[in-house]
Amino acid sequence: MPEKLCGSQCIHYGFEYIDLLFCGLRLCDLPEQKEGVLFSLILLSMMIPTSSLVIPMFKMFNSMHLLNTKLGVVLPALSTAF
Repeated sequence: MPEKLCGSQCIHYGFEYIDLLFCGLRLCDLPEQKEGVLFSLILLSMMIPTSSLVIPMFKMFNSMHLLNTKLGVVLPALSTAF
């Protein structure tokens, strides 16, 4: 079991590193004013506790019939800065 866990962690951290690298390069290419706004939005999304979003997201996914689906697992991960 630890071998499988190590493999998936290496893949996850590798993709996370690539994602952060491209995000940093994209922030460098933006004009200063837009860069500040985007960086502020990223920081704001990090300040909201994830636990306060669990029930509203559950209700929203339940109304869209996304419970127990792969898309229902992926969508919450896309909405955070982490």
